[in-house]
Amino acid sequence: MSGSSASASLRESPDLRARLVEEGVAELHLDALIRLVERRSRPLSVEEAVDEYRHWRLFEEGRRGDPAQAATFADYWRRRVRRTLARRFEEELVDELTARFFERVFRLVPEDYDWRVPFSAYLQTVVANLVRDALRERMLRRQREEELSDGEDGGPPIVSELPTPERAALSFQRSEALERAFAALPPMDRLVLRSVLVEGRSGQDLAVELGLKRQALYMRLNRAKQKLREELLALGLERRELCG
Repeated sequence: MSGSSASASLRESPDLRARLVEEGVAELHLDALIRLVERRSRPLSVEEAVDEYRHWRLFEEGRRGDPAQAATFADYWRRRVRRTLARRFEEELVDELTARFFERVFRLVPEDYDWRVPFSAYLQTVVANLVRDALRERMLRRQREEELSDGEDGGPPIVSELPTPERAALSFQRSEALERAFAALPPMDRLVLRSVLVEGRSGQDLAVELGLKRQALYMRLNRAKQKLREELLALGLERRELCG
């Protein structure tokens, strides 16, 4: 079904609009789903739009505490996610990454999902990011193993520099202050900082997962950094100490 014909069908056939309403689609979501059918690039059929909404509603009702809906959503997406991951990883890692998928989805999907992309495409982006992160972790692990192997075979010695008591005390002070300052930030600021600065996620991928424009995400990231800096300074750490 082309974008123009789908659009015309929705405008001219009350039965099609009524079908979306019968699925319990709120007015805000109804308008957004219609836009997905009307879009020029890869438009959805009405059946696909209904199916997208059903998956989102299963997820949302499961997140709100309905165990039957949560189980139905999890069973379907567990199979899809495991099929994708099994092409690249061993079973033990597939289990771990599948658990990460559900943890990340239930943590990141905004309650006011705006349907700029179909819900299934959003979830597939989460899977793709997990695959990318796991492959990067595997590459870094192999590099570390090769470095250790070089040292054992007579290569450059691996130097372990033990800190002085003064350095250890300062490091502990910084770590403790960082934890306290981080805990004082709003939840979304903590999420953005952890994802970008600790997990190494790209801003573009994270923006898609959070349903934000990339520019809005970077503005939030910069504000979160500033808030963290202010919290650290309020705890008595000098700017030069933070950078040292």
